[in-house]
Amino acid sequence: EKFKYILYRGPMPIPLSPPSPRGPSPDEGDRLRALVAETRAVTADVARLQATLIRRRAEVMQIALAEVARAGSRASREREMPIRSTALEIAVATKSHDLTVQRELDDAYTLTEKFSSTVDALESGRITLRHVQAVLETGGVIDDDETRRGWEEVVLSRAERDSPARVRAFARELAESVQPEGM
Repeated sequence: EKFKYILYRGPMPIPLSPPSPRGPSPDEGDRLRALVAETRAVTADVARLQATLIRRRAEVMQIALAEVARAGSRASREREMPIRSTALEIAVATKSHDLTVQRELDDAYTLTEKFSSTVDALESGRITLRHVQAVLETGGVIDDDETRRGWEEVVLSRAERDSPARVRAFARELAESVQPEGM
């Protein structure tokens, strides 16, 4: 009877307490609350690091774009070389694909140039990286800077209290209302 509830992992069975219809025991409840608080804190730390990484990637892109501007070549292949070579260098250093790094650099540059409040919200832990991606994917069609800033403010207030999928749907609908021909 003591080993009625057993979880098999590997060669040795691990005895488990019988499931409780009333939820966790008081000790488990305390541990669960502590784990939830720790998860929240770690998630905020990760968000700060992700915002830092976005800003560093944007700085890298600014350097590469300055090199492109200095090159002055009209040939597109030559103009792309500083960005491509920088992306390749980062890809090797991070064991990533160079095209993935190029996209990350471009996204980071766009975020810092067009959606800086979103990066700030990520850094402060008010939203997650998935919220940031929803903003980037849905707000890029808004051409006017002032309209985009207003849109971003409304979307961020929603993102602070809702899931990324719901924010994406809301943001897309709002973007369509402020820039219908771009969608």
